[in-house]
Amino acid sequence: MFGYDFAGSVHYKTKGVAGGCTYLGGGTRAFGPGEFIAPDTITFAYLHGRYGGAAGVDTFFYSIAINCGGPFPGTLPGPIASRNFFYSPVKPLPFGATQISGTVTTKAGAWTWDLN
Repeated sequence: MFGYDFAGSVHYKTKGVAGGCTYLGGGTRAFGPGEFIAPDTITFAYLHGRYGGAAGVDTFFYSIAINCGGPFPGTLPGPIASRNFFYSPVKPLPFGATQISGTVTTKAGAWTWDLN
């Protein structure tokens, strides 16, 4: 089994309605050498043909606009629901794969990835 450090740009998007308020925001954060380090546990078990894990951001890095219909809209730091930008239960890893992609939806949010 091999573990890897994530390197690349991650785009977060917050959009939705809850409790009569709308939430909208987003931002991009770069990870890798000379950039920020992503706390991660992404593993590849080549012998068993599978991968999985999670990776996240280390801090808030964008603003989320909140509008509840009143005269005082506000903002929150984001991301707020879950700081993981990658989450995958164990999935098949085809032999010779140079790219993996997928989507997982949980109660905490939806993750979509395209890693190569």
